[in-house]
Order: sequence, then structure tokens, then C-alpha cells
Amino acid sequence: QILNIIGLFALNLVYLTIFILPAILFFNISFNKKFIGISIIPIIIFVSYIYGDHSINQNKKSLNLVEKKIYVKVVSPNFEIDYGLSKKEIEKRLKNIIRYSQPKKNLPTLFVWPEGVFSGYSFKEVLIFRNIFSKNFSNKHLILFGVNKIDEKTGKFFNSLLIVNNNLEIIDEYKKQKLVPFGEFLPFKKVLNKFGLKKITEGHGSYLRGENQKNLTLDNLNILPLICYEIIFTKFVQKSDSNTNLIVNISEDGWFGKSIGPYQHFSKTIFRAIEQNSFLIRSANKGISAIIDNKGNVIKKLNPSEAGNIQLEVPLIKNKNKNKNDLIFFALLITYILIFLILNKNDN
Repeated sequence: QILNIIGLFALNLVYLTIFILPAILFFNISFNKKFIGISIIPIIIFVSYIYGDHSINQNKKSLNLVEKKIYVKVVSPNFEIDYGLSKKEIEKRLKNIIRYSQPKKNLPTLFVWPEGVFSGYSFKEVLIFRNIFSKNFSNKHLILFGVNKIDEKTGKFFNSLLIVNNNLEIIDEYKKQKLVPFGEFLPFKKVLNKFGLKKITEGHGSYLRGENQKNLTLDNLNILPLICYEIIFTKFVQKSDSNTNLIVNISEDGWFGKSIGPYQHFSKTIFRAIEQNSFLIRSANKGISAIIDNKGNVIKKLNPSEAGNIQLEVPLIKNKNKNKNDLIFFALLITYILIFLILNKNDN
């Protein structure tokens, strides 16, 4: 829980301190100095535990006082990664994910679908299924999902996250800013293309990068959107709108196969939820889909091999005190250096 106060970089420095301190047992220093140094470890752990326990208990009480909430359904379809799908196959996928969504027409709901639902199709091509959306969803529903969106000027694509209504009209959109090397663009393209290399996703061309992206805002909602591995970067939380009250992460984790990848990827979402002190919604195809509270507790989840939905009336919480990662980290680092210089001078 101290992550919310000191930031990720400083937290890593604390971890390193705990693991490295035992090395002083082998230093040529007095027993008293060794004892003081080693004693720092349980003190750090004890203080962190007391603060964390207090923070979590206080949060349980404060959650009952949150008035702004939204009913969310997180859907994981467990689709196979496959390109070159026909119109019939895409339509079948769409009907399957709607079946997993189980929409109730009179219940206001935000449906969160993963990245790559319409594998290989752009949003412009998906519009042919507008009647399926209007038939199954009502005007009380919002659907959030990932899809390729073409840039009319260049003819190139963005990896996008859209919020649409039941008529498949775009309410708001986000274009991915942090693209995956070799997955969504080819570094040193001019050189590597000569050797016949291309990105591992469909097509030879690279995605365009989203610039100056803002949060998705609608009524009480102020969503920090993160596509795929953008969730591992603390800078998105650090630079997010101060009114952010929900984080949404969509992903396609099928690339990892049955490796440890989906679990490592998922673990980062817990850090972002604590850091922002907001609930986090994650929908991943063939990954771990989950609803995580503002203290990093996993409220509900679907495992990589599961298809279905999880749902919750999610409290909309915004972080009142956003820390500055760099500031606290460098303050700690300078303190460490000063302590080292003072001790070194005394030893000399």
C-alpha cells in the first residue's frame, strides 16, 4: 500500500534495500553497525505492514460512503487468435460475445470487451453488424472494446479502444500510445524489411501511434484507458487526469500461450490500481480478466482458459493525492548517497 504514497521507483528502491542489506554481514565493520543495518529490514517491513493494514481497513469503511457507481460487466470470450476470418466467422464471434455478455435491456451497464474481438477487421468493416448491436443492446448500454481504426489521411491503422452505444455510434475513443516492438511496429524497419522481417501481427505495415490522448469522459465516468502492455508503465497513471475515477485495461494475451506471461501481465494491474487508488477493470482474451479494487484486492476474476462474464457495481473513486514518482525516488537516492559518503568518511 505504500506504493500509493511513494511511487513505483521509490518502492523498487525500498525492495532493493531490503534484499541488499544482509550483505553488510560480510563487511569489515563493527558488530554494532552490522546490527543496526540488519535491524532496518524488520523495521521497514513492520512499518509497511501496519500502514497497509490500516489503509485497507479504512478503505472498507470509505467504500460504503461512495455515492457514484457504475454497473460493469467484464467479458472474456476466449477466442483463438486467427486472421483472415470471413464475414460469417466474425458475425459468429460477435454473437458469441453478446451471449457471454447477457445484456439486460433495462439495466444501465458498461460492457467491457477485450482487445482483438474483431480479429483483422477495422471498425469501418464492423459497421455492417450495426443491426446486431441495436437488436441485443438498449440505449441504457455502453460497450467498450478494442478494434483497429483506420486513419483516413494516411490509410494506416491505430490500435484503438472505443466506447459505443447500442447503434454502434462512437461515444469516445482512445488510440494506443505505447506500441509493442515487433508486435505492432518493426524497429529499424528500412533495414529489417530487406531481410524479409515483419511484425508478428497481421499485415506488413506498422500501426500509427496515438498522440496527446485524454481520458474517456461520460457523465460521472472519467476513464484512464490502457491497451495491452500499456498497463506496465507507471507514467500513464502519473500523467493521468486528476479526475480519473476508473482504469480500464483491455488486452489480447493469446500470444503468451500457456506460459507464465498472462500471470505476469495481470500482476501489473494490481500495482496500477493501488498507485491510482481507483478501481481497475481488465478484460483479456485468453488472459486473466478481473475487477480489482483501489487497494489491489482482486474482487472477481476469470482465468485464461475461461469464457464468460463477471459483474459488479463499481465505486468511482479518484485519487486525492497523486505522488510524484521521480521526486520521491531522487530524494531517497540522494539520501542514500549522503549516508554512504558520511559513513565512508568516518571509516577513512
